[in-house]
Amino acid sequence: MIDGSFPGSDPHDQHVHAAAIAADATYMITGDGDFRSDGIDLDSLAYEVHSADSFLVLVDDSAPRHVRAVTRKQEKYWARKPRAKSLADALRDAGCPAFAQRVLKHLCHLPA
Repeated sequence: MIDGSFPGSDPHDQHVHAAAIAADATYMITGDGDFRSDGIDLDSLAYEVHSADSFLVLVDDSAPRHVRAVTRKQEKYWARKPRAKSLADALRDAGCPAFAQRVLKHLCHLPA
């Protein structure tokens, strides 16, 4: 139920906030900068707000072994595609530069 409790200035974000509250969400992953605007005290929200990049970095912090395993699979998959971007380049282009750096570090530790 939309109750007007979202402290942001965009009224169209009320329903997203309400859905997160109703779902008892731990994380809100969004590219919508309004959720991280200066007028919002992020500590007052019932969930953490992340961009895709910051969330993927959080995942890598929590489970680097799993990220490395997925990185290995993704690198093998994309290496077979003609004219495909590197995995790190694709992540940077998708707006995940910090996670792209993490992927590069994982790739350095994978066997050839």
